[in-house]
Amino acid sequence: MATARSGITQLITVAAIAVAIPALLLRLGQPEAGEAFPVGDRLDPAVELGRLNRVKSDWVIVGNSMVNSRIDQRYLEEISGREVRRLAEGGTQSAIWFLILKQIIIKADTKPEWVTLFFRDTDLTWADFRTTGVNEDLILALQGPAQPEWQQVLVRRNEAGFIATVSHSLQWLLPTQDALKAGRRSLQDAAFTLTQMPGSWQKSVRRQELNERFGLAHLRHDLGSDSQTAAKPGGGAAGHAEPADVPDPGMYENGPVAFDPSPDTSFLPHIIALAKQHGIKLHFHRVKRRPLANHTRPDPGLLTAYLADLKTYLEQNNAVLTDESQDPTLTLDMYADGDHIASDAPMQHRYADNFWARVKTVIGVKQAAPLP
Repeated sequence: MATARSGITQLITVAAIAVAIPALLLRLGQPEAGEAFPVGDRLDPAVELGRLNRVKSDWVIVGNSMVNSRIDQRYLEEISGREVRRLAEGGTQSAIWFLILKQIIIKADTKPEWVTLFFRDTDLTWADFRTTGVNEDLILALQGPAQPEWQQVLVRRNEAGFIATVSHSLQWLLPTQDALKAGRRSLQDAAFTLTQMPGSWQKSVRRQELNERFGLAHLRHDLGSDSQTAAKPGGGAAGHAEPADVPDPGMYENGPVAFDPSPDTSFLPHIIALAKQHGIKLHFHRVKRRPLANHTRPDPGLLTAYLADLKTYLEQNNAVLTDESQDPTLTLDMYADGDHIASDAPMQHRYADNFWARVKTVIGVKQAAPLP
């Protein structure tokens, strides 16, 4: 009996050491708690919070390239009389928009009166869309996984039971994903150091230069939008349709097809709850995706039903929805590539005038402060 106990003790000791050493090494390779995770040339939470504290914007517009390609901040300020701040990062979706609201906008010394979110189709309830890959560093900088709402929505609660408990415990004990990010950065730094030539840039500058070189701005401009593109009848395969004639089908291929207001499945209810808690008025603006050659952009039946349910839900929660998707004056010639509006000033001003005319009765011209 003593021999058996000794054997079990030895086995437990060896197992504990085998787990403890990798866990310790993984912890040592991570950024310290509270340390800002580097985001390169992308949106920087600390910088943006500082700007909001200095400027005290009363209207903040959140989103991705649908905002960046449409909103000329200075021109919109000029025609609206509002102090506008554009807080948008290309390639992000609702999970990061929630984090921008919670970790930047709400932390500002002065809260804006209005927050507008630009979206396409079913963006607002596709919780895990674009939460991996190039967005992981930004999510870490915004401390996404540490937020209880993030855990509620993205940690699969349906994986209950003993196996899920063990899996989650091992992920906490052996945070391999976090270590991989830190390790990847260390390898990149080593490569920059190894290949550095006399008089060349420092590794931080080289990293930024490479990020810019391989950024979205350098993609081909004849690419379509994010949805799977429909094939032109009698033409090529899906994804290679003529952009002037055939837009994508109108719904994301792998996104939700029915509106679900559950706080366990999307960040939309949490966005609404945060805004209510901090006295911020919410405005959601649906953009018009790339139209057909006749400038129309019809919605399929499923999307029509989804948007009707979304509108009802937002109205019940005192949020405002505006929709430009069926506006015939937003014509194909205004689009540069995919769903992006052309960057030249005439098109930008034409879009901004249209947008402000649509939302003016919602946002309102800022009233001058009363005289003492």
